[in-house]
Amino acid sequence: VNSPGLYEFITNNYDIHADYFVPAVDHKIFFPEDKSFQEKERKLKLFFYGRPQHDRNAFDLAIATAKKIKASMGNRIEIVSAGSDWSAADYGVGGIIENRGLISYRETAELYRTCDFGLILMFTKHTSYLPLELMASGAIVIANYNQTNTWLLNDGSNCIVVEPSPTFITEKLMHLLGNPELQRTIRENALKTIESSDWGQEMEKIYRFIIGQN
Repeated sequence: VNSPGLYEFITNNYDIHADYFVPAVDHKIFFPEDKSFQEKERKLKLFFYGRPQHDRNAFDLAIATAKKIKASMGNRIEIVSAGSDWSAADYGVGGIIENRGLISYRETAELYRTCDFGLILMFTKHTSYLPLELMASGAIVIANYNQTNTWLLNDGSNCIVVEPSPTFITEKLMHLLGNPELQRTIRENALKTIESSDWGQEMEKIYRFIIGQN
């Protein structure tokens, strides 16, 4: 299974022989960009994973949150989405959200490097890889609490963990914006969290499990 959190849930609840790998990222594709020279010249940018056809990503909650954030911050923030083709106008967020639709792997990494924050909502027990990719790209992850993801997501340390409420999420973001030192700490810790990840090492572990050598 794709994380220690999911492994713990499965083995605690089912009589099953299993093993897990720790998700990794390709550091040749996902890496941070130095934004310091631009700080006073550009808008902040928030990414969210927008997939209306997948309930587990809480699209309606993300839309409501985007509206509230934009109402609070106005032109100080740009909100961009990717992950699925949909029209912002159809959901009443024309002029609030720019949806990039389905983009390539490398285009995704390029987008993440331009973002300050990434809102990732996930309500199933498997670990989404997007938080790891955002961390590796220098964006601060904002994610809902999920018991099986506590092995990775540490509120106030390497990310911001939120309750599934547009008001709560907006307030946490506003608090974060008022605390540049906390932002620096979270970004630094997030990069440390993901820097040693290695797909080759993790797949070797799973290979040994499959052939019965572990």
